[in-house]
Amino acid sequence: MSKLKPLKPNIFSNTLSSLYTAIIHIRNIIYDLFPGLAKKTGRYTISIGGIHTGGTGKTPMAMLVGSHFLKKDIGIAYLSRGYGRKSSNPVIVSPMNQKNWEEIGDEPAMIHSLLSDSWLGIGPNRYKNALKILPELSKKAIFILDDGFQHRKIFRDKNILCIPASIFQDRVLPVGYLREPVSSLKRADIICIIGSLDETESMIKIKKTISEILPKVHIYIIYQIAENWVNLKSGQQLKKITLKKPLLLSGIANPQRFVKLVESMGVTPYKIVNYEDHHIFRSREIDNEIDSQVDGIITTEKDIIRLTGINLVKCSNIWYLKIKLIFFDNYSQTDFYYNIQKKFFIYYNKKEY
Repeated sequence: MSKLKPLKPNIFSNTLSSLYTAIIHIRNIIYDLFPGLAKKTGRYTISIGGIHTGGTGKTPMAMLVGSHFLKKDIGIAYLSRGYGRKSSNPVIVSPMNQKNWEEIGDEPAMIHSLLSDSWLGIGPNRYKNALKILPELSKKAIFILDDGFQHRKIFRDKNILCIPASIFQDRVLPVGYLREPVSSLKRADIICIIGSLDETESMIKIKKTISEILPKVHIYIIYQIAENWVNLKSGQQLKKITLKKPLLLSGIANPQRFVKLVESMGVTPYKIVNYEDHHIFRSREIDNEIDSQVDGIITTEKDIIRLTGINLVKCSNIWYLKIKLIFFDNYSQTDFYYNIQKKFFIYYNKKEY
């Protein structure tokens, strides 16, 4: 489960929420009035973030965007705080140079393992890390701010916001999961409503509502769907696994979505164990959850980063589920890619190719 547990609405919690909201408003007003406070990186910069505390598909979106530019031979460098890592020191990771997740964080480690041609700048001072990487980048390269919507210290040329289908039913911390009020949607250039196929109806309604409020913002409906299973030891990939009594293990912000994806692949978990987001797994705690009936472990692609290297005595048959993002329709996908790169070619005064 997530570390965050919303407080029950009462005079105390509502007051805290109002105070927090006021602070966020003041901070945003300052950045709006003094745009020079946001420093430019020297390269085209895309921010990918959210106003919800977790589980909204920000990391898959960051990989989707990065993969698109790499395919066009445009270099990318991710700037991330590296939440959940054991070290607090800034770390620069060059292409093809792997680092342990304890040093850079599980999400950056996953990004770099899948997009090994990318640069990583890990640490709270993202601008300083950008300056360290800048001399190594070609002029035709971009920075991607991972979870950067609230990180207004860096100027962004494109602001991509990922939101869940339930965004309008939520409240601001600490009585809900919102980092900012929904009025902050107006800062986005692109809004991606990310959910499951069975949420289509509500996602369409939300898109219509936001379109009426923010007619100039590009809005896309995107699904997180299961792609295939991968065996941790062998690397074998299968559309269907034959586990009859698997232990479902996760340490992510939205475990309910993962359970639904697993069931959509025709797998019924024998036992479900959910830890807090970015949980550091220990072999003993996992072995304690495994009884004689368990014939395998199923987990997420993000969790597998923290499970690699752990010696499980009772069960070594571990599979993780790869997911992918798909757009509502082909037109949406084409329009999305056009919009994220349009400003890039204007930025470098080059024609699209």
